[in-house]
Amino acid sequence: MANYRELKGIAKSRLKAAKILLEYSDYDGAVYMMGYALECCLKAIICKRLNLSQYPDKSGSKDKDNIFKTHKFDILLTLSGLENDFSLNATPGRYENWSELTRWSTEIRYEPIGTQKEADAKRMYEALTEAPEGIITWVTKHRKW
Repeated sequence: MANYRELKGIAKSRLKAAKILLEYSDYDGAVYMMGYALECCLKAIICKRLNLSQYPDKSGSKDKDNIFKTHKFDILLTLSGLENDFSLNATPGRYENWSELTRWSTEIRYEPIGTQKEADAKRMYEALTEAPEGIITWVTKHRKW
């Protein structure tokens, strides 16, 4: 699996791809990419916080693999140590942005084309990038990754 720097680069690349897809009105593709941008962002933070040389992929331990091999944002958020930063106790904007993103899942790849609407895709992009409370913007500003 990728290391901290690679995951950070992948997150930024997926976010850039999502922006391009938004510009070309591919809202399904944009939402899919944004989810992976957030996933890679959280996994980079986990590597940094736990001082891991790379994100655990196949450790040989079923229990460990079950913990780390997930796409679920709530689990990744807990592992990253940022749960309190995005909880109800956080600023309303940051909490709302986090809540906006939790509807994402890998299963959207099987949804019919046109399922994701323009307004929802643009709101998701804002939830990641708006200043100062967009998730990736906030993580960057506060040097969490």
